Amino acid sequence: MESIVLLVIAGCVTGLCAMLLYGKLSPQARVAALSTEIKATQSALIQLDDSDLGAVWKLARHAMGLSLQQIRLILIPTLCAGLAVLGVAWLVDTTLTASQNFASDWIPAWLTAGQVAFWIPLTLSAVIAKWRFKIK
Repeated sequence: MESIVLLVIAGCVTGLCAMLLYGKLSPQARVAALSTEIKATQSALIQLDDSDLGAVWKLARHAMGLSLQQIRLILIPTLCAGLAVLGVAWLVDTTLTASQNFASDWIPAWLTAGQVAFWIPLTLSAVIAKWRFKIK
């Protein structure tokens, strides 16, 4: 039972740290400004008259360019935070769950209860950290 508690704690701490790492590595002000510009461009695209195909294509290309800029800005921070999560997940899987038999009949063989006890708190703590610290 104490292994499950350790997995839940490890998941919570890892999710929080990964989101904070992403928040520190990514240019939050530029991402926020770009998100605002993307929303404005999408709104303009929705309100545009469909008969002017040239203007539709121009705005669509602009929106796509902005989205690609956003991907370029957040790709490296996302990969760094993701690799940190995968590293901790591997460490937890090899140390805590390897010695325990968490298998059950109601879950698939590839998803043990130990993994569930790690990934669900990780996800929830990352979402809470994103909301609490206003990470874009």
